[in-house]
Amino acid sequence: MSDENQSLNLDAKTDLVYIKENARIGEQISNYASLLETIESVDGSVQNLTEKDALLLLLARDELQNLLNQNPEIPPNQVLSMVDLDDRLYRNRGRLLKLINLEQSRKVLRTPDQNWWWFMQPKEEIDSWDQVDWLWNLLSLGFLAGFVALASQIIPIIFSDGFSIFESVGLLGPGALLTLIGSNIKGGNNRDKFIKTLSGIGVPAKYCSEVTCLIAALLFTGAYAARQILPTHYFNQLVTDGKDLYKNSRLVLSREKFESTLKLPDMEPQKLGEVYNYLGLIEESVGNDKQAIEDYERSILLKNLSSINNISRVYIAKGDLLAAESYLKIGLQRIRQDENTTDHLLDYQLHRNLGWAYVEGKRYKEAEVELKAARKISSQHLNNREYLGKAMGSCFLGHVYEQTDRAAEAEPLWARCRNSGRPETIDEYRAIVKFKPEIAQYIDTTGIF
Repeated sequence: MSDENQSLNLDAKTDLVYIKENARIGEQISNYASLLETIESVDGSVQNLTEKDALLLLLARDELQNLLNQNPEIPPNQVLSMVDLDDRLYRNRGRLLKLINLEQSRKVLRTPDQNWWWFMQPKEEIDSWDQVDWLWNLLSLGFLAGFVALASQIIPIIFSDGFSIFESVGLLGPGALLTLIGSNIKGGNNRDKFIKTLSGIGVPAKYCSEVTCLIAALLFTGAYAARQILPTHYFNQLVTDGKDLYKNSRLVLSREKFESTLKLPDMEPQKLGEVYNYLGLIEESVGNDKQAIEDYERSILLKNLSSINNISRVYIAKGDLLAAESYLKIGLQRIRQDENTTDHLLDYQLHRNLGWAYVEGKRYKEAEVELKAARKISSQHLNNREYLGKAMGSCFLGHVYEQTDRAAEAEPLWARCRNSGRPETIDEYRAIVKFKPEIAQYIDTTGIF
């Protein structure tokens, strides 16, 4: 037999084997399809099926795979059929898993890892609660955005007067909650840890997104409340501290407290008027008249009546008596317009300083009227109070009596000035030094600086 004939015979045998193998694969595909149809034929139930039905189907798929491994060159039509059948098998995995325990079957049959049909997992069912998780997560992000915006306003408020240990500890709580929220939103292992944390306190995993949203809402609500409350809280505390320091003549620290209030947002004009008034008092106390006038003018624009009196005192010291008189008469007019006023100290100061302005201008008759009015207010309403500027009306009136040849009447006034006089500013004390230098050394000057 020639080599050509031998070659033809070999090719014929190969073709025959190929045809037989394809036929066997075709038969196995048909068997696989038939068993699969059995599983699919029961609508919505597996009551009429058995574990054997599921096992035969999966073993048929094993046999088909063995044939494929022996003869990988199969016609395209058979490939397409298998792809379709495998897709149907996977879609019916729920029924199969109700019939057969795949884990135990794998152990018995020692199935290789590449046989994926033995490793199918049940379809992950989405709880009705979880179907709107996207909405809860979106709300969480909205609350967090609001929290961050508010926090950016709150932190400067907290830092307005330094940062105490109590305040720093107070930030740890929101920080920990932010970490928890971030863990859930990031997903993966972080979400698993978050779920584990919730499980530890008895919260089901399906409420994970809802809990995240609740925490974010609490953070936002807390930040909103803090944003409304903290400015007023810190303002009141700083003003109280500033006043106490001013009364104790600790002017540098007092100025720092009052300047810190100006960093706080949304303060009422009336409250800021009080702050600028005290800043003016501090500057006046150390003889910085220019800055004192600027602060008093700001305070006056913010409707603070005390600054009208105080700025007039600065103008008296500067020798601008007309400006001082104008301010003082405006102040007295405003006091009279308020029939229910109880600010007797301001009323006293306005009359006293107007009398002082007249003294400096040698208008002694007019000065006597104003200073007597001041002393009357003091005896009726302020006699049992300690305040800066006390008895200064007596000091000025004593000088008036001396200048109008009533030295005997001046003596008790100078005695009261010596024993009770307490000038508030360096200019008030300078007036005593000028009018009665022999008693100046006995005057209480602790209120100046």
